[in-house]
Amino acid sequence: MAKDKEKNKQVTVKMPLVEALVNFLHSKHISFHTPGHLGFGASTSIKKLLGHQLFQADLTELEGLDSLHEPTGPIQQAQALAAQAWGSDQSYFLVNGSTSGVQAMLLATCAPGDVVLLARNSHRSVIHGLVLSGAIPVWLEPDWNDYLGTAEGVSLASMEKALAANPQAKALCLVYPTYYGQVDDLEATIKLAHQKGLTVLVDSAHGSHFAYHPQLPDCAVALGADLVVHSAHKTLSALTQGAILHRKGQRVDSQRLAQALRMVQTSSPSYPVMASLDAARAQMVTEGYAGLENVYQQAQALRQKLLSTAYTWVEYPDWTRWTIALEGSGFALETWLALQHNLHAELVSWNHVVFLTSYCTPKTHSEQLLYALEHYPLPAGQPMYRPTALPKIGAQACSPREAYFAANEAVLWKEAVGRISAYSVEPYPPGIPVLLPGEVISQEALDYLEAVSQAGGTLSGGMAAGYLRVVVEKC
Repeated sequence: MAKDKEKNKQVTVKMPLVEALVNFLHSKHISFHTPGHLGFGASTSIKKLLGHQLFQADLTELEGLDSLHEPTGPIQQAQALAAQAWGSDQSYFLVNGSTSGVQAMLLATCAPGDVVLLARNSHRSVIHGLVLSGAIPVWLEPDWNDYLGTAEGVSLASMEKALAANPQAKALCLVYPTYYGQVDDLEATIKLAHQKGLTVLVDSAHGSHFAYHPQLPDCAVALGADLVVHSAHKTLSALTQGAILHRKGQRVDSQRLAQALRMVQTSSPSYPVMASLDAARAQMVTEGYAGLENVYQQAQALRQKLLSTAYTWVEYPDWTRWTIALEGSGFALETWLALQHNLHAELVSWNHVVFLTSYCTPKTHSEQLLYALEHYPLPAGQPMYRPTALPKIGAQACSPREAYFAANEAVLWKEAVGRISAYSVEPYPPGIPVLLPGEVISQEALDYLEAVSQAGGTLSGGMAAGYLRVVVEKC
């Protein structure tokens, strides 16, 4: 396993699926199968943009290329190598992103009516997983960062309280790390949850690189989580939508998990995406430490240089995410960086901007960022809105599944207080659902949404043009 983290082993690393695709392409086969472009028939413009070889490798389940949902050949071998690299008992390639992995975790571990404890700062894919599974959520309030106006992780004390109050809970679903790179004492939390008989599910979409450097937090798989989702396209080199679901231990039925994955993933998986997962794993095993060490040194240097500026470097355990705060609008800074320096950030918020780096970020990029920050005309005394906390979770009038399938109607959002939300509404930033399906809408929640909008953020989900979708009658 790569958890040794000190240095990657300089050995020949196999890439079974990549090698199978290369061998197949060299065979000069004749196509009487999907996809319709047959490897050469795509439009000239898109081939110029993406390269004709991408289309040649865009194949289907042919002899020698294996099948994602019934793997017996190179896909099975590639997944086994991924399990070895991250230390799981079984790993599954995901071609529909971490979203499909999160939904499969809930489908595989929760039945309709089962209670699941969930971090309040969960991704919207968790909400959709509740709709699909019929599970009943009990939301755990995260700690709050007053300076940034952001949710952090869920404390162990909060976890103990929730477990004591909900002895019937079947599963616990946590975010590790947060979007900002914050982590909790996950190992202690997992031990506590296991003692109470809960299955632990971890959305570690932003933590797939943790296993490859000693100065990063421990990987959720190594800490004993039962199911862990990694977005290999977020911090590794896999193509977008490429992710991996890891299973460890015996608490999750592997057959039920496989069936859940069949339900939420396409039956026509992308071979380029799967091959990129195989290659990304091999790359991190051989090059991950060196690449991350380079970024670690860049982070330390940039942090030191910002000490003498008007900016604040916000320290998080995952130092590949650079959160830089200022006495002014993060939205204004991000816009200026994009327009004046063609420099694009990962996340922008009230008074800060998050810059995502990875194992391959060159030193020139951090130098360009520093130069741009030093030349930004910081506005003096600019008013700045920053929320004091997320709105309290409203009363759950019905389950997310019941609310989703109930008849609903659109009402002006100012007239929605006391009604039951039909869908979830996620303000960006920070991308955490504020209204949940089945939840009674409060004035506090509407005030928060209005503040996000006025500060320059956006609202997505069940809100459009000032209207909210609400349940017509009680569930």
